[in-house]
Amino acid sequence: MRTTFSTLALILVLAGCGTPDPLEGEGLANATTTFLVPTTTTLVPTTTTLVVPQDLAGADLSGANLAGANLTYANLYEADLSYAYLYEADLSYADLSYADLSYADLSYADLYEAYLYEAYLYEADLSGANLYEADLTYADLSYAFLTYADLSGAYLTYANLHEADLHEADLSYADLSYADLSGAYLSYAYLSYADL
Repeated sequence: MRTTFSTLALILVLAGCGTPDPLEGEGLANATTTFLVPTTTTLVPTTTTLVVPQDLAGADLSGANLAGANLTYANLYEADLSYAYLYEADLSYADLSYADLSYADLSYADLYEAYLYEAYLYEADLSGANLYEADLTYADLSYAFLTYADLSGAYLTYANLHEADLHEADLSYADLSYADLSGAYLSYAYLSYADL
């Protein structure tokens, strides 16, 4: 069963942000209050960071504004986050396997040890993102922007990095075995102890 925007819409309506347009993602742009969503139905207001539900498997969040959102340990398996704005979002330990992140803005996002197995990141902006020890096995990062990204210790086995911009990216200790690096821009990239 494919999760829709309904859970997130309920939270935003209760926060006074209105009903979000699932095609535009505008409802998240005005969110200023944090709501923690535990396993019960109680909503607990806290401070100023948007904390969204942690089980968003298959959710359609294309074009959503999730800048600075706390998505730590979130289940985003097969979620559609294409064109989403995730600037400085915390996605550490999140499951983004098979997720569509094409054209998404993940600049300066924290993806520490995130699981991105076979994720689709075509032309995604990951500039300055923390991908330390992230699993990007079979991920499609073709034409992605990874300038200044921390990919140290990341698993990039069989990843597609065709024409990816890895200028000054840290790939130390990364596993790049069988990765497609054709046309990748690697100037000043740090490749110490990387498995090529």
